[in-house]
Amino acid sequence: MDTIHLLHRAGQVADMVTARHLAAVYLTPRQYMCLLAVENGAVCQRDVVERTGVDRSTVADMCRRLERDRMLTRTRGQLDSRRQELELTEEGKRTLKAAKAAMERAEDTIFAGAGSKQEADALLRSLNSIAQEFGPISSAIVSTPRRE
Repeated sequence: MDTIHLLHRAGQVADMVTARHLAAVYLTPRQYMCLLAVENGAVCQRDVVERTGVDRSTVADMCRRLERDRMLTRTRGQLDSRRQELELTEEGKRTLKAAKAAMERAEDTIFAGAGSKQEADALLRSLNSIAQEFGPISSAIVSTPRRE
């Protein structure tokens, strides 16, 4: 298998394992990313889009559901009423804490097949370098070329 296919396959495995572990705290992987993006204080939905790479409409829908589930609050910005300020509730903080523990277990499961601790650490450094090289990527700019 070529490198790109292996990276894609590893991403699929990571998604599957992550989803299984987060299901125990009733979150999806994207909801977890959203809560993480809001963790350190009030942010707006645009910040969540930039931090997660999830498109605006999906973030807006996810925030509505997380608000409904009492995990975060959304309030209109004081200076700009179009701006949605997001903040974790106490329930959101508790859920995020449990989700972080679930993610640690997911990582342990994923990296159990990575060989030694040194090999797993080297893989993490390589993946981090790739992510840093390209920086934030919005799902809105990732497109599939069409045949003409």
